[in-house]
Amino acid sequence: MALAIVDDTPSPAAQRLILRRDVEYRTGLPRSTLYEMIKAGLFPRPVQLTPRLSAFVESEVDEWIAQRIATRGGDERTTPS
Repeated sequence: MALAIVDDTPSPAAQRLILRRDVEYRTGLPRSTLYEMIKAGLFPRPVQLTPRLSAFVESEVDEWIAQRIATRGGDERTTPS
């Protein structure tokens, strides 16, 4: 009986690129804020595809969102009495 080795690490071919409008939708951030955060090193930089088109690495955006969720702190909502 042969054993199969499973490698869960994503290969470079498995990475997806998403457009800015998709990043805006996922994060709720407007374009100007995105680019301010990129300039400040607070958001993943896009990949230049052509002179007029760039896209973001989906996994980097997802990781950024997960980090924001993880650092939001405790749940300060009060429960109804």
